[in-house]
Amino acid sequence: MTTPSAPGGLSATASSASLKLSWSAVSGAAAYEVKLGASGTAVTVFPSTSHTFGGLTAGTGITLYVRAKNRGGASDWSSIDAATAPAQPSDLSVAAASASLTLRSSAVAGATSYKVKLGASGALQTVSSGTSYTFPGASSQATSLTADTEFTLYVRAASSSGDSAWSSISDRTTPTTPTTPTTTVSATPRVLSVTATQTNLTLIWAAAAGATSYEVKLNTTGAPTTVSSGTSYTFSSLATGTQYALYVRSRNSLASSPWSSPATARTLGAAPTETP
Repeated sequence: MTTPSAPGGLSATASSASLKLSWSAVSGAAAYEVKLGASGTAVTVFPSTSHTFGGLTAGTGITLYVRAKNRGGASDWSSIDAATAPAQPSDLSVAAASASLTLRSSAVAGATSYKVKLGASGALQTVSSGTSYTFPGASSQATSLTADTEFTLYVRAASSSGDSAWSSISDRTTPTTPTTPTTTVSATPRVLSVTATQTNLTLIWAAAAGATSYEVKLNTTGAPTTVSSGTSYTFSSLATGTQYALYVRSRNSLASSPWSSPATARTLGAAPTETP
């Protein structure tokens, strides 16, 4: 019996932990032998013309071998160089804003790019450099995300060998900044109202969608104070006849909105002293 010829048409399909070797059928072959690396143990395959090597390390290159056999003997080995796909991205985190979400992950060895999407059926975006991406992204038709809404973000590592499995993380956009329409009381156009006495300033703002509480502060360096209910706060024990900048921002269980534009206001001056 004639020894079969060496298999041709070799191809390899990669995942992060496996390599599938495929080849064209050889006339007269009764079986095939495959091995992983030149010194690997030969495994008999019949009647299939493919074999999957499992339990491999992600992002690793190796040569795959196959030969045909029959009662006349074995052909020469045919081989193909292949590499497993990169590992899944890990250490995922999200930086949230009211209209966007920035996904970050650790770098993956062997990855030449990353693929990301917003939601399981979202459009695929490629990140050619770096390990972060901000949704909705320049290529998206959407200009912003909906405030105070939960999204699931996906990322996988890619290389010429193939793509890793998806990694995912869910997070929520923050509520919008409290709206503060203009009034005649304050020179700041985003203030709803500020009421002044000699030692107090009361700030009133419009409710923000998705907010469960608010924080207020006096001047840029002031310590924030939490307002658990309502949409007003009185700063007390202030100096008379002194101008201050008042700020407010909304909060929920996940994050805070940006601070509102400052509302400048002045406490009233001291009452004139009566002369006898």
